[in-house]
Amino acid sequence: MLTPYAEPVKVKLGGKEYQLLYDYNSIAEAEQILNKTLLMEVIYDVQQKPKIDFVRDMFFALARPRHPELTTEQVKGLIHSVSTMTKAWLASMKALTEGAAERDEEPEPSDPQQDQS
Repeated sequence: MLTPYAEPVKVKLGGKEYQLLYDYNSIAEAEQILNKTLLMEVIYDVQQKPKIDFVRDMFFALARPRHPELTTEQVKGLIHSVSTMTKAWLASMKALTEGAAERDEEPEPSDPQQDQS
């Protein structure tokens, strides 16, 4: 189920606009498909220069909520140069950080007994 916590980040690659969105469940599904741990690698890759495969994997994971038809092979075709890698990385990090920040600020459920007064 899609649980958006921020507005999607738009990025144009290969003549098409993609919307990247932080959705914890979609990242978990992408980790299973890719057989990789993505969120833990973000911490390492932000401090280092990100690897091409990692940028592609994060783009794939963050695009899944709005583009479920997108395949890993298609992402390889989209992210194929320094320019496309930079655009994909910046958009992915923006979607991830904005979405994670929104998620951390979820409102607490209201007390139904207080609502009756």
